Amino acid sequence: MGTPIINIVIIGSGALGREMISLIDDINSVQIQFQILGFLDDNGLLSSNIRGYFVLGGSDEIGNHENAQYVIAIANPALRKSMFEKVKLKGKQLPNIIHPSSKIDKHAAIKWDQIEGNILAANTFLSCDVHLGNNNFLNVGLILSHDTIIGNHNAIMQGCILNGLIEVKDECWIWPGIKINGRVSLNKTQVKLDIENYI
Repeated sequence: MGTPIINIVIIGSGALGREMISLIDDINSVQIQFQILGFLDDNGLLSSNIRGYFVLGGSDEIGNHENAQYVIAIANPALRKSMFEKVKLKGKQLPNIIHPSSKIDKHAAIKWDQIEGNILAANTFLSCDVHLGNNNFLNVGLILSHDTIIGNHNAIMQGCILNGLIEVKDECWIWPGIKINGRVSLNKTQVKLDIENYI
């Protein structure tokens, strides 16, 4: 008997929502894991057709889809947190969505059965002793080097390199191409410039 297919509703029908369709298509091309039911979007036009899937309503519809889990296709950390809390308030789950090209070191300190709502896009790399919390968006080509700790509701964008012993606590937004070197701790902030902090 095969692994059950998970029905998912994508929260957010913008550019990242479209990227989620592609990500899930890539996962399903290796092994069918997910069936997309449609989108929820507070700013979306009801019944809009997005690559064959429809906007079913706004976030007030969270929890109204029987046997469905939710994927948050929103980068803004504050909105990610808000949507995550709405999903959990309704007693629903958020799967971890991991692109098949992602590389996760066998010694990464990630307890997948205890976390949810993470999105790992194509070519992400998580090294040894990396910790990961809930509801993080790790975008294309991201590198998390050894002993990096990622908390909850963060968005770390394309091509970022976190070069070990870095802590990104909660609700941080690290913009594309950022390089962070040395011992750095971040919380509830945006990072738009590279950081060097060797001590």
